[in-house]
Amino acid sequence: MTTRPTLFAKSLFTMMILVNSSYANTTPPQDKTPSQTEARRQDELKAQMEAKIRLEQRALQRANAHHHELISIQDPITHKYGYQDAQGNVVIKPIYDEIEKFNGTSMIVVKSDLYGVINRDGKVIIDTVYDDIIRQDSHYIVKKQGLFGVLDENGKVVIDLTNDELHDVSVIKAHRSKSAYFAKKQGKYGMYDDKGEVILPFEYDKHGKIEQGILPVSKNGKWGMIKFTTDQYHGIDFDKPYHVMVDFGLDYDFIYGFTDELSLVVKDDKYGFIDKTGKLVSGLDYDFALPFYAPILKIKAITNPSINNEPIAFVGKKSGDKIQLGAIDKTGKAVIPLIYDNIQSDLFTHLIIVIKDGKFGVVGRTGSSVLPLVYDNVKISPMCFMPFDLFPKNNNQPRQCTIYTLKDGVEGEVSINY
Repeated sequence: MTTRPTLFAKSLFTMMILVNSSYANTTPPQDKTPSQTEARRQDELKAQMEAKIRLEQRALQRANAHHHELISIQDPITHKYGYQDAQGNVVIKPIYDEIEKFNGTSMIVVKSDLYGVINRDGKVIIDTVYDDIIRQDSHYIVKKQGLFGVLDENGKVVIDLTNDELHDVSVIKAHRSKSAYFAKKQGKYGMYDDKGEVILPFEYDKHGKIEQGILPVSKNGKWGMIKFTTDQYHGIDFDKPYHVMVDFGLDYDFIYGFTDELSLVVKDDKYGFIDKTGKLVSGLDYDFALPFYAPILKIKAITNPSINNEPIAFVGKKSGDKIQLGAIDKTGKAVIPLIYDNIQSDLFTHLIIVIKDGKFGVVGRTGSSVLPLVYDNVKISPMCFMPFDLFPKNNNQPRQCTIYTLKDGVEGEVSINY
């Protein structure tokens, strides 16, 4: 069964930051052409290293897997999809071109390129009349003839299909409001709450990402910041009034939104960072930048001085026809020097893979070297920095992270204590 990533293959915790996309191919260049035997040998070693990673990933998936009573089936003649129960009884007839993996009590289905929603008994909740449907909490964003709206879990209209754009506000939700939606009508942006009420008038030219209740928006070409009421966990209560936190006088092309107290800004293709007062912290000094981010999991009692929980932002400056990459801390100081051709990181790991001149190494968030820049390839085990690492081990022994290496055709493993 082939399904579309926008609907059926979303993953919350698997974000890979592959910096400097023009140099995203990190296969090391070969100064000398190896023999076919040696080339096959290196390919086999790389494949073995990747296989180890996949085995560990599958182990994690199995550990997190949930048993569902319904099993997807396909009609061998029509090639349509449906579901049967664990006893082999057909519960949902195979009449759909695509059918979403069973998710609670309902699933998105496709018939003749049109989308709808059914429940686990096959009863139609939303007719297959929409050009697209995206599940958001207990609501559905629907698209028809280029316009967007929102339906509730029973198929009732919450927001009419009158919007040129519409997407969910991805924030921690306060208990009073399950969600909210940015929308665009007649060229202006505004916001609805999850009941379909307009909570931000449609008068803004652009908007950034709402973080910790702070929303950057532009009006008449100038940016300001709006602050919504939040609880102690930064959950937003959209039922309460908002106020203008910074007046509309900031002269940027775009303000992204606040992560770890700072927001990435851009003007004339130069990047920098501002604080919550609108003050420029780092200067518009960079030709490339990503927002600040800290590891999702904060490790307690770290013993390795190269590893910490502090947020960093990846930045880059042009050097000839390349962009040299590194990272800065919240003061604007370069903690990872801007000398690398490429950087690989994700939202879990406290370690960062760096690449320069075709060679791989590993550094921590402090910029300290963990593995020197001498390897032909490096992979960090997905078992590193997992939730069970939030606390020290009971026996007070250091935790370990395995890094798989490849150098001169030799596969290796390095254990890093932390």
